[in-house]
Amino acid sequence: MRLVYDTAVLEFDGTFSAEHGVGPKNADTYLRLTPPAARALTDRIREAMDPAGLLGWR
Repeated sequence: MRLVYDTAVLEFDGTFSAEHGVGPKNADTYLRLTPPAARALTDRIREAMDPAGLLGWR
């Protein structure tokens, strides 16, 4: 899967995840392929929308 994700994301400017979110299975891929600034923005939005951390894998 790493080759597929790397090809889709890095070579074709695609994504490794879609409608259903990242999930724990793809957490390492998310951290590897998502730029730090995008992760930081996502974290801020998640904290604002779900302060108790009930949804998602983080």
